Amino acid sequence: MCKAQTLNPNLLMPDLQDSVPLTALTFSANGEGLITANASNHIAVYNVETLSASDWTRTHGSHLPSRLLNMPGSIVTISVHPQVGSA
Repeated sequence: MCKAQTLNPNLLMPDLQDSVPLTALTFSANGEGLITANASNHIAVYNVETLSASDWTRTHGSHLPSRLLNMPGSIVTISVHPQVGSA
């Protein structure tokens, strides 16, 4: 059983970026990360155990390419590599 399946369903999500509505989310292959995209095309990864921003988000979250942030529409789906441990 992955760690995400053992979470208390009553836990609250961490404060998300600027309260912009989420448009897509998925769990990482190993269940340790929750990957989100919002209506402003910002991408973030949260650690589901600590309910905090992941190392990836702290490192890259504020430096996303303008090409991604300025594309028309919103991200509506996220996929991850099925191999555990992959990004």
